[in-house]
Amino acid sequence: MEKFVKHYKFSLVQNLIDQGRVKPSFHNATLPAQEMGFSKSQLIDVVYNLTPDDFDKSMTLYDDHKNWLDVYKPTVNGIKIYLKFKINYNVLLIISSFKNDDNC
Repeated sequence: MEKFVKHYKFSLVQNLIDQGRVKPSFHNATLPAQEMGFSKSQLIDVVYNLTPDDFDKSMTLYDDHKNWLDVYKPTVNGIKIYLKFKINYNVLLIISSFKNDDNC
């Protein structure tokens, strides 16, 4: 299921990052980010600095249609990025994907 309106308030995303309540997926976010030259902290900075123009869509998990992911496609240092995140129980930001959008 998809919708073209953000599911999560961005102020909550930034607040969770400010509190250190963020967890990038190691295999699907941290490693691909490192392959593109981004450190873990730079990956988190990219998410923190997203703009409304970077928003692409919201989508549900394939196996759970009650769990929403927001998808963004920013360009950082000339690199097109595809990233997804969700918020669990309003206390943890999970970055589930961070990869080169050219490979999607």
